[in-house]
Amino acid sequence: MAAARPAWVDVDASFEARKLSATGKVRGIKNPGLRRATADNRARAAMSSRYQRFIAKLGAELAGDTFDPKPFAASLMSGVQIVDHWEDASNDVLYARAELDFAPFFEAIAKDASVPAEERERLLAAAERAWEGLDED
Repeated sequence: MAAARPAWVDVDASFEARKLSATGKVRGIKNPGLRRATADNRARAAMSSRYQRFIAKLGAELAGDTFDPKPFAASLMSGVQIVDHWEDASNDVLYARAELDFAPFFEAIAKDASVPAEERERLLAAAERAWEGLDED
């Protein structure tokens, strides 16, 4: 665990490159394993909330379209990784940082030969707008 307070601790979510990150925290649990697992699970839950917003925004972008992006997005959440922890001993809080790389989602759409090129471009543009809209929330 890092000694100095990392910047990510004070940010609920960040949207950089094609990565989304979310922070979870826990206080008051004395069992170290349970404490860490709880912080990790809270970071994953925060990530899930942001993922659901992305899917909702993408659905809104594609309203009236017959193309369903869910098969492309279905495996995304399995890519969530806990990438860091930090403990603030001054207030007994353990933080966990989760990251999800959205690049494979965009790449899968771009490479799917079963979808006509024009539809792929439209879906990629909609996904890009949905991604950009996440930072506005």
